[in-house]
Amino acid sequence: MCFIAWRDARYHLFSPAPVADWAARCGFHAIEVVDVTTTTVEEQRQTNWMHFESLANYLDPANPLLTIEGYPAPRRAIIVARSG
Repeated sequence: MCFIAWRDARYHLFSPAPVADWAARCGFHAIEVVDVTTTTVEEQRQTNWMHFESLANYLDPANPLLTIEGYPAPRRAIIVARSG
């Protein structure tokens, strides 16, 4: 069993490369990053069930590719791997 200590990870925003490396260290192989996409305000939005602040509140209104702090907007990655 492979365990990546949460205490070592909790303050990091991960990019695909370290996640793929962790998967390899845990014994996975044929690791492939199949998609990296910027998260949209349509995906992360307020709804009847989640009426708190959403992604739109934290993106730069003049440039939605950046956060209001000037960091790159959130992205998600899909990584597939084989075990065994």
